[in-house]
Parts: sequence; structure tokens; C-alpha cells
Amino acid sequence: MSERLESTLATPSHSRLDKLHACRRAYYYRYVRRLRIRGDATRPLAGKCLHAALDVLYRRGYSAINEAHSTIDSVYGDHTPADKLTFLSPKHLHGILDNYVRRWPEGDDDFQPIKLHRSQIEANAAIVTYAGTYDADGYTVLAEAPMVVRLAPGLTVTVIIDLPVRRANGSVWVVDHKSTCGWLANLIESHVITHQLPTYVLALRAVLGECSGAILNGIYMGEYACNAKSTAQKFARWHDEHFGYTEGQLLETLTWLQRSAALASVEEAVNGDDEQAWLQHPSKQCAQCDYKELCVVGPVLRPGRIAQWYDTSEVT
Repeated sequence: MSERLESTLATPSHSRLDKLHACRRAYYYRYVRRLRIRGDATRPLAGKCLHAALDVLYRRGYSAINEAHSTIDSVYGDHTPADKLTFLSPKHLHGILDNYVRRWPEGDDDFQPIKLHRSQIEANAAIVTYAGTYDADGYTVLAEAPMVVRLAPGLTVTVIIDLPVRRANGSVWVVDHKSTCGWLANLIESHVITHQLPTYVLALRAVLGECSGAILNGIYMGEYACNAKSTAQKFARWHDEHFGYTEGQLLETLTWLQRSAALASVEEAVNGDDEQAWLQHPSKQCAQCDYKELCVVGPVLRPGRIAQWYDTSEVT
């Protein structure tokens, strides 16, 4: 196996393994060829802007609101919104952030972001690598920080958790920011059956020795999100239904991660760089796939499409 292929599975993430199960060909384009569609689509970019702004607020406190606004502008850059999403402009995102801060003042929080000292990170046997930043005193906030975590013998995973927190009652939770232009209830339903949040819970249990579950921080980005009368159910900070996983559910996720990583290793070893060996899996998901432009043409035309639509990049 080539060095490039070996590196793709060094630390699998839940999203990488999800992609393998969804479509082998999409996995090949994303994690073997490392193709990324050129430029950000408007909706994911808007979510990325809000994620970055919230990271500033929870890392540095609400007093850093001006820096959070500047972060939105920096991440958005010179992007031109898609025709049907022109409302997702920087001005709109600034309004959403201001609404967020007004509705939920910092003093209302019943949690604190989890901080660890560099010495704690370096001494932690579960942390293989850590790519977060440290302050002048050597402390780091475990928010949006890429970590490679050892979950079990022979199994390491890469996780980037939005916001690990300790609540007022002492319990540890994963806070996962979810932005959407639709109904938050749809996001909640989809996360009941995915392995993303239980993977994060497993990672925090390995690192901290405890984690009670996960909470979705739902942020509505739709056209009327800046309206002061926007209904609470479409702009709900914490959903009432927390994801407190049972030991059985966490064991299922751990088993899924182990077997999926083994399956991916076999697929990479057998298929290598042979595009045709990575089988397509046509489904309803194809309409939203970043690689549909490649699947609708034959192999002869694909190099031209790749040059036109895609960049190569490192993967996580």
C-alpha cells in the first residue's frame, strides 16, 4: 500500500467511516484521491462562520463579541451566495449572532468550557496527538480542537468536538452546535441514530474518565432568523431532549467503529488507487453528493471535471 493510502486510515473519524458505508466511490474520491469541491457551498459556509464565532465566544467569553463578528467576516471572505440563498450574507449571520447573545446572556450559562493544562494533555495516555492551542499560562480549551484519541487497544479515532463542558452539577457533556435553515426537530431526529455524538462521548470518557452525554445547540439560520419575533422552537439553544447514552448504546458505537475501521483497511488494501474497484452506491444521497459531477460522466472525461471543479487537500 502506498504511503498516501496508509496515512488515510491512520486515525479514522466517524465521518470518514460513515462515508465508506454510504458509498465506496465517494469515500475513494474524498479520502484516497483527497478531492474537495472548489470553494464552499453557501449553506455549509454559513454554518462554518457561526461555528467559528461561537468558538470565540466560548473560548474567550462574551466580551469578545467584536472578535466573534470579525471572525464571521474572515471566514466568509469574498464568497458570493448561491441564488436561492442570498439571504445567507455576512449581515444576516451577524444578526443571528447578536440574537444569540441577546437571548442567552453569558450569566445564564450553567456550564463552563473544559480547560486542561499542557502537562495534563501530555500525560494523558488516551490522547495520541492534540492540535489545540494554549494560552500564555499553558491552558487549552477543549473546543474545536483536533484530537487523536485511543478508545480501545488497536483503535484510535480523530475527533473535533465543538464544545466539551462541565455543568453546574459537575457532570461532563458534549455540546454540539447545529445550524440549519430548516426545522431543528429534523436535526434532532437524525442524530438519534448516527454514531457522531456517541463517538464524541466515548472520546471524552477516554480522555476525562467521564461524560454523561451530548446536547444539541440548535441555531436557526433561515431567512427570518434575525427577526426578533422568530419563534423559540426555530431558535432553540438547548433542546429539552439530551442524548444520555446507555452503556449498551456506547458499546454498539465502539463495535461499529472497530469493525468499520477494519473494513476500510481491507478496502484500501485491496482496491488501492483503482477507481473502478471502489463501487458506486446510487441512492437518494447522490443529489447532495460533492462528487456527482464525476459520476455523471465516463472515466475519460473525469480528469477534466476534476481540474474544473475540485482541489486536492489534506483530510481529517
